[in-house]
Amino acid sequence: MLYLLAVDALADLSDIITNIGTAATWFWTHFTNLLEMIMTNPLLLWTVALGIGSSVIFAVVKVVKKFGIRGKRFR
Repeated sequence: MLYLLAVDALADLSDIITNIGTAATWFWTHFTNLLEMIMTNPLLLWTVALGIGSSVIFAVVKVVKKFGIRGKRFR
């Protein structure tokens, strides 16, 4: 009886792993399509690049402020 439960559990686990692989393939396919659309459209490319660049700059400023490094004007 215990053996049958273990075989059933392994079969279920195999189905779960297969479904996770299918979901990952679906996600990466759509992500690739999104990146391709952004890279081929100059208007989207510059907008996304500006957004990413400004986010990086704001993140660096936040980290610098958190560690207490300030300019001469704020002393």
